[in-house]
Amino acid sequence: MGQTLILEVSNKLIKGYWMNVLEKDFPFLVVVEHTNMIDKKMYGGNRLIYLGNYLPEGHKQLKMTKEQLINLYSPFLKRINKRFRKKHIKESFLFREPYSQPVFPTNYSKMLPNPRMSHGIYLANMSMVYPFDRGTNYAVKMGTHVAKMVINDLKKQ
Repeated sequence: MGQTLILEVSNKLIKGYWMNVLEKDFPFLVVVEHTNMIDKKMYGGNRLIYLGNYLPEGHKQLKMTKEQLINLYSPFLKRINKRFRKKHIKESFLFREPYSQPVFPTNYSKMLPNPRMSHGIYLANMSMVYPFDRGTNYAVKMGTHVAKMVINDLKKQ
């Protein structure tokens, strides 16, 4: 199950946009500071931080409130940035989704739909980035491929 805790904070946490967490003891897998890519002016001057995780069904974190997760995560956020303080959090939002990434059946490569569905109708979605299960870079590649297909088809008309 996918779980994302979004924090609206006053202070910067990381230097980049995306940070994978590869430490076994950390309670989350990724830190994305959205406002390191999109100007924080778009969010009232605040910063948005996404803390993402994939957890097995029944995991104790899936039963926690956002306040409990903030308490759990705060010491780890301080390890990432020693200036982090819980008081920097202005708002928080918690999302859980049981199907947060595609799960492909056996022989899916033979089932992949053609992006050109019919005249003037095209399909490009995350299930088509197979054999990869997710990734913005793969989605951009798929979108670019289909956009070129549309342009080429229009030129033929």
